[in-house]
Parts: sequence; C-alpha cells; structure tokens
Amino acid sequence: PKGMAVAENYGYAFVSRYSEGDVLAVNLTSGGSTSIRVGTAPRGIFSDGRKVLVVNSGDKTISVIDAAFNTVEQVVPLSAPAAGGVAANGKYYVAEDLWQLSGPTNIAIDVSIKDRAGNTGTASVTITVSPEVPGGAG
Repeated sequence: PKGMAVAENYGYAFVSRYSEGDVLAVNLTSGGSTSIRVGTAPRGIFSDGRKVLVVNSGDKTISVIDAAFNTVEQVVPLSAPAAGGVAANGKYYVAEDLWQLSGPTNIAIDVSIKDRAGNTGTASVTITVSPEVPGGAG
C-alpha cells in the first residue's frame, strides 16, 4: 500500500495499492473490502469525505471515486506526474512533480486572501515552467 484515506460519511477506508493498480475500499464496520480499478501506479490518496482522489503516478491522472458507490466517476489528466494532494474548504489541491515535465507547461495559481478587517481579494496567475536542460541551454 502507498496511502490511505477515510470517507467517514460512508464508513469506508480507501487504500491505494501501487502494484495492483487499484484501490481497496474497506468497510470500517464489517471489514469487508471491494477492489476499485484506477490508473497506473496509484500512490497518493486523499478524501473530503464524499469523494476520494487517487493520484496515479504511472499515467499522470487523478481517479475520482464516489465514496457512496465505490466507483470511479471521473479521470482527470495532469500535466506532470504527481505525488499527492489534499482537500480543503471544498477544493482539491494536487502537488505535481514539475521536475518530470517533458516540455513547457502552463500552471494556473488561484489565490484568495482575507485580511483582518474581513476584506477579501482574489487573483489568478498563470506561469509557464519548462524542464531544465543539461548544460544550461534553453
């Protein structure tokens, strides 16, 4: 196993199994389990209690599991392999391994800030990152 997440709302723990290419959904009451097929080489796994996101490092995707039905409802492509992520405030954040890019890639960063007076501001910045070229060219 490479990681574990819990969806308490549905009484399941989810374990990513790297070599098997699946996630094991374990019922926390009965101990019974179900295998859910995901992408290649699942590593990181995290949950917001309703959805479970599985980082598939082998095919640069995220499998989104509906924890109520233990089924993959969506596969999201990534621009680079990722190691993990987190769910917070209704949003999902994934850490991509930018050192493994094969070409220039745009990354959008959305920021929301709240000051002590309660004023909020938002901004979106897009940056382009490129892989490092040996010898400094590029």
